[in-house]
Amino acid sequence: MNAARPATPPVIAVTGFLQDIGERWGGPWPALACESAYFRPFHENGAVPVLVPSDTASVAALVSRIDGVLLTGGADVHPARYRSWSGPYQYHADPDRDDFELELIRAALARGLPVLGVCRGIQVLNVALGGTLQMHVAGHLRLEESSEPIQHVRVTPGSRLHAIMGSDSLHVNSMHHQAVQEPGPELRIVAWADDGTPEAVEHPKAPVLGIQWHPEKLADPHNYDALVGWLLDAASRRRYLLRPRSYGDRHAASSHSRQADR
Repeated sequence: MNAARPATPPVIAVTGFLQDIGERWGGPWPALACESAYFRPFHENGAVPVLVPSDTASVAALVSRIDGVLLTGGADVHPARYRSWSGPYQYHADPDRDDFELELIRAALARGLPVLGVCRGIQVLNVALGGTLQMHVAGHLRLEESSEPIQHVRVTPGSRLHAIMGSDSLHVNSMHHQAVQEPGPELRIVAWADDGTPEAVEHPKAPVLGIQWHPEKLADPHNYDALVGWLLDAASRRRYLLRPRSYGDRHAASSHSRQADR
């Protein structure tokens, strides 16, 4: 990672979901859950990932205390959120999670926080910014090959994703049955599968990126490490720019500004 690290490591909110673990403990026992593989590169890089519950009342307080957001995979975004109707291919939806993540995304963008969305994450990100989803995409839900790079993805040269991955051609897994249809007005599609399915979106003026695959599950860790590296760099850079500044910092910045004006 290239960004100057602040003295305090960046704190990244990681979204999760409720799962009943009652079979193990006896009786209903809803627990906040998330795939453990999401956390590895944060720990390896000294960051603090925090699994957050779907509590809309806490969003304002949450975004004032974090440095970035990771939107993880999970259930379908309910079609009513993007002005569509339930169909035969709609899988389980989580209205509370929809409410929370939609509000979290908008609050994070308002504060300039970097956001990375994975699988469901790209979908809820797109919906939050006014986009729509394809209700069902055949041939992309290949769960039995979750660790394998079975799908080719074309990346737009000059995009943020291209800079992160260092290539215009990626091979990734495929674990989804929905996808971006129309991107939100503030987003642009920057990667496609060979059948034309959108595989990534980004905001051209804000540190916001969504990808359709599950990099945390790939056997080769480079893909996920690069994406988390970008998120942590963006979070560290923002924290550095917002740090309390000493007289020496202000004087140096003022001198630099005067020189730049000449």
